[in-house]
Amino acid sequence: RHGQIIFQGFDTGKAGDSMLLRLRRQMCMVFQHTYMFNASVYQNVSYGLRLRGIKCPELQTRVKEALSFVGMSDFSGRNALKLSGGETQRVALARAVAFRPQILLLDEPTANLDPDSVALIERLVQRIHETTHTTVLIVTHNLFQAKRLADEAIFLYEGNLIEKTPVPQIFTEPQSEVTRRFVSGTMVY
Repeated sequence: RHGQIIFQGFDTGKAGDSMLLRLRRQMCMVFQHTYMFNASVYQNVSYGLRLRGIKCPELQTRVKEALSFVGMSDFSGRNALKLSGGETQRVALARAVAFRPQILLLDEPTANLDPDSVALIERLVQRIHETTHTTVLIVTHNLFQAKRLADEAIFLYEGNLIEKTPVPQIFTEPQSEVTRRFVSGTMVY
């Protein structure tokens, strides 16, 4: 099992340490279970920026813009550990947006959230893509979410890339039997 990840013309598997660091700094990841520090929402969003050496006033501007973008400005001084699941995911998105990444990686960002929070997170993801032209790569088991958010689908099964196609086609004309079984709901994994 092997493959290549080409980013900005570079094979990431062959990039040296300094090049790999430069490429990684253009990406940001939001996990399904986001970790928050026992600190304010503002401090949670600003932490990574401070590690990268971003100073005031740019740091303050980025944090305020990111919190405003996700509708969490009023939560800036609240302890991040006291937030609901949906609020925590919005702070995680703000933390990512503050970096201004070229690629945003999302691992099941709406798993275990209530329907209203799912809809809000999905709208934010769409807005991130539309307003910043950030490439968004989202991992989801939710077929309906894939239909709503994605232009292109990549179906992985047992560590193998089975199919890569425009989203409508994966549902109407799957190219492999395992994909057909998955999208029809007959494959249990």
